Amino acid sequence: MVKNWWKLIRGWNVLFVIAIPLILHFGFLKVSENIYADAVGQMPGVNISTYVLAMGFWDAILLALSLGFIAAAGYIINDIHDQHADQINKPERRTINTVISEETGIRAFAVLSIAGMLCGAIVSYQIDQLNYLFIHAMAIALLWLYAMDFKGRLLIGNVMIGILAGLNVWMIALYDFLPSGAQLNAAQYSHFLIISGLALFAIVITIMREMVKDLEDEKGDRALGYNTIGTSMKLSYAKGIIVALGLVVLIGLGTVARAWQTDPVALWVVLVALIAPLVAFVIYSFIMKEKKHFKRAHTFLKIYMFIGLITPSIILLLNI
Repeated sequence: MVKNWWKLIRGWNVLFVIAIPLILHFGFLKVSENIYADAVGQMPGVNISTYVLAMGFWDAILLALSLGFIAAAGYIINDIHDQHADQINKPERRTINTVISEETGIRAFAVLSIAGMLCGAIVSYQIDQLNYLFIHAMAIALLWLYAMDFKGRLLIGNVMIGILAGLNVWMIALYDFLPSGAQLNAAQYSHFLIISGLALFAIVITIMREMVKDLEDEKGDRALGYNTIGTSMKLSYAKGIIVALGLVVLIGLGTVARAWQTDPVALWVVLVALIAPLVAFVIYSFIMKEKKHFKRAHTFLKIYMFIGLITPSIILLLNI
């Protein structure tokens, strides 16, 4: 039974959602905070509290769990409203109304949504920003609307999921920096921009991944009358949009590589881990035409996004 629930909530995807904010907080921002404190602590008369993160240890854990609970709830409600398409696209992976009833699924959605809101409420209260709880509620509402309606609308559903993915990343900057009430110093501002850049990266890569998934699920989506890029566009046009988005990301990464050219470690990590694989994907996009190709591309983009989001932590740790 545990295996079925793990499959329903996309366990590995949820772990990914939980891991990213934890890696960014503990592996990037917290390490930076400690390095900065050690450096300025050696300077007489300098206040070492000028770089302080708003979230403590358990705050970061609870925020990550909140995002994970909400993501799991989203997967459940999506499967509940996507049963007929899943009968065609992935019959072997179905769980709703096969091993888990729809009623039980709805209850699980409610429980996970409440758990996500409670965790978010505790963290928001701890940093004296209860208004941030609105973001958690908005994420749940958008996931419900996506499953109910927007999933079948051309590009709208893709962009919606992309924004939610970016928001999951940007929440770290929002919770760690903005509640301080003080103007960000140079180091904080730089790291705030890095997290914001990662959020934009997550948005674009997620949109690309969702488009590839639409092409992979074209048969089932067409049977249900969904209006996606897989059912409404010629394959060449759809791939053209995906390639164009890939080129946008490459331009951004090229800008990052140029800005970090004085740091050999950062430069090589960006070139080898991010730019080279994405160039390979863009080339591969031209030959995609079958379901197996789209499945490989979808898996690649999922792994690629994870690597991209932990890149700042890797660079920082390699430079220590």
